[in-house]
Amino acid sequence: MHFINYIYQVFKLYHLLVLIFPVSLCAHAQSIQGTWKGRENADGDSCYFELSMQVQDKVVTGETFLLFADDKFQRFHITGNFNPADSTLTFKETKVVDSKHGFLNVNCFGDYSLHIKKTDTAYILTGISMNYTRFPKMLCARGIVNLSKPFDKEEKNTITSEPNELPGKDTAQAYTKRFTQAKTTIISETDTVHIQLYDNGEIDNDTVSLYFNNKELIYKKRLSSQPISFDIILDKKNPLNKLLFVAENLGDIPPNTGLMIITIKDKRYDLNLSADYYTNSSVEFILKE
Repeated sequence: MHFINYIYQVFKLYHLLVLIFPVSLCAHAQSIQGTWKGRENADGDSCYFELSMQVQDKVVTGETFLLFADDKFQRFHITGNFNPADSTLTFKETKVVDSKHGFLNVNCFGDYSLHIKKTDTAYILTGISMNYTRFPKMLCARGIVNLSKPFDKEEKNTITSEPNELPGKDTAQAYTKRFTQAKTTIISETDTVHIQLYDNGEIDNDTVSLYFNNKELIYKKRLSSQPISFDIILDKKNPLNKLLFVAENLGDIPPNTGLMIITIKDKRYDLNLSADYYTNSSVEFILKE
């Protein structure tokens, strides 16, 4: 009798798992389906990036759209896979749908490896891309991708939530564990550099810290339409002076973005910077003797 009861309980558990698994998989798929928007930074160049995709039985299909300066663009078909167990998304650009580029430029097909997380206001996709020419296969650039997609607050918590604010002063050195991408290198003929920092685009509560040559310069300042202004003095003994842009939160619209206006004598540089919990942006200065 006990053996028959045991078999019955196992049978019930089996049917319960069969019912739960498709629901769980469907919930994860719904979380990533739709249109994601953000940016890709590849070897110092930044472009607007849009990903539209559908998921069926873990198989991903859709399109990518990359918009560059001077209205140049690329649009690709994609195919790939989504793994709900660890919330990873991998896909490849397989076919050019449409493109507009310069005479000497070519279409580069990307292989993407991204990870999805959830904040209080949106899902975010972050990761890397390896972009290759088709024939012959040659590496064009390695990219850092940061995308987001808002969600309905009533949506189920199917993916582990990430904190929107880095906790406590003791995290001030956490930025050293993140990947740092160099936005640009500026050669200066003077040691005095004037900096103005704004929120880039819509004001969405982006909060940042800045480090100059590994020393804290600004800590947890909220960006706005009014500039945070300051001067830095380049170290003549240092062959490369580095100004680091570090995200302290993701703002309301990830990733964290800022417009940095750099003035050196009569020269001005306008830089769009972005950062998140995995990536810093940096501006490097070389003092010309």
